[in-house]
Amino acid sequence: MNTLQGALRYGSLGYGAKTPAFVLFVPGKRAMKVVAQDGSPLPIEHLVSFVNLRVEVRGQEAGDTFRLLGIEKLESPPLA
Repeated sequence: MNTLQGALRYGSLGYGAKTPAFVLFVPGKRAMKVVAQDGSPLPIEHLVSFVNLRVEVRGQEAGDTFRLLGIEKLESPPLA
């Protein structure tokens, strides 16, 4: 199991991607598509509150994907 810190975004990973996905950007590593432990896509409502924030994730790297076990926000957006 790995613990990584980075930024979570929602969009396409590369030009060949047909459907948007959650993408994890970790400094010094390639961008990774975030998926469930079984490799299936995660529902949007599971991670939408983490998009565009710095996060800490726990799980396993598998090629260009990250199989998510847990996620925590490292910062919160400012209150208006």
